[in-house]
Amino acid sequence: MITDQIKFAIAAVLIALSALAAWVVQGYRLDAANARYDLLVGQADADAKIKADKLRKEISDAENKITTDNLCAYIERLRRERSSKSFVPAPASGSASSDRACFDRGELEQAIRAFDSAVSGIVDKGSAATIDLNTAKLWAQGG
Repeated sequence: MITDQIKFAIAAVLIALSALAAWVVQGYRLDAANARYDLLVGQADADAKIKADKLRKEISDAENKITTDNLCAYIERLRRERSSKSFVPAPASGSASSDRACFDRGELEQAIRAFDSAVSGIVDKGSAATIDLNTAKLWAQGG
């Protein structure tokens, strides 16, 4: 017959094995819960970074538009100021003809204006590209 001490020992071993099994199962559950938590935190961090990047881009785009608009307005003002003035100097007071002085004044003025217009267009595009590049650099630096 099994004595009470042996019954008690068997019961104690069964309780200890049950406790060990419960401890192992709870450990797996805790690891799974921690993994889910880390995944959620990582996803939240990624979402926050995406939102911050979008906001930085919107701000950069707005600043770029303002700067480009200011540049275009400044260039247009300079062109208006220049268009009211002649590129060719006034003829000398003692010259025989006010329209000629080694060149045809009208043709020279027209040629200089065409050249100025072409060069201004190239410079305008270069200035706008410089603004775009500076905006992209600032955005990439996170500023």
